[in-house]
Amino acid sequence: MVRNAQKKSVPIILCSLVENLKNFPPFSSVHRSGFTKQDSILWYNNFIQAKAAKNAEKYNTALKLYHKTLEIDSSDALLLYEIAECYYNLKNYRLAKKYFTKANDADVIRFRAPSVFNDIIQEIASVNNIPLADVSQQLTKKSPGNIIGNEYLHEHVHPNQKGYLEIAKSISRTILENNFINESADWSLLKQDSAYISLSLIHISEPTRPY
Repeated sequence: MVRNAQKKSVPIILCSLVENLKNFPPFSSVHRSGFTKQDSILWYNNFIQAKAAKNAEKYNTALKLYHKTLEIDSSDALLLYEIAECYYNLKNYRLAKKYFTKANDADVIRFRAPSVFNDIIQEIASVNNIPLADVSQQLTKKSPGNIIGNEYLHEHVHPNQKGYLEIAKSISRTILENNFINESADWSLLKQDSAYISLSLIHISEPTRPY
């Protein structure tokens, strides 16, 4: 698409992808190949004990058990997500993000893009000198613990109103900074986010007119 646009001298920008890492568990998990019956017994015993400790808010105890489970099979997406939640509750956001990302990447059902997709988009933008609206980075910076969740997304990938607003601002700035339009922007005229949210709510609440 980039090559075709460049051949026709069509201005183009790329956008990074966003997904709900924090508040949406993996859709499905699978165990590694060669996972034996004995592995299964040990794995599930550890997992059940760890889950009970996590539910009791004994996160450090849960993590010890989860990591023992990880030694048996590290490919299970739900296990990785459970570990991430423990780290998040302990306010260790760096490790929480690491394991939330691993959980997303290990999800067998690919409704959410794996993290490598954004690496590819950034590489294509860099190699082809294409402006990038880094929407993922924009939402990451504004999210608690720098981990995107329900604050900006309805479920696994679809933005809520706050999410769409941040995406719009990121794309608008990229368009203007790369001179895709002739008009200069006066960012001092930008309203508070709440003003735009209120406007969108007014439009949504208007009754549907029959045609």
